[in-house]
Amino acid sequence: MTFRAGKKNKSSLTGILTMYAVIFLLWTGYRIFFRLPEWVDEFVAKPILWISPLILFQKKLLTQMVKSLKIN
Repeated sequence: MTFRAGKKNKSSLTGILTMYAVIFLLWTGYRIFFRLPEWVDEFVAKPILWISPLILFQKKLLTQMVKSLKIN
């Protein structure tokens, strides 16, 4: 018995992996170019850099779902 991933599963996985790659690159760039106190990293920068891409991805996904339902 083999598992066959549908087109929807592949596109969802691609979107999720892309999102995490973007987050990783943003965080890496931040850690290389900025040297701020630890409390700034933990309470300001990390939430902004980790939550912003998630919100944008969720907004894009929700927009696609609404368009697929043809609701204006």
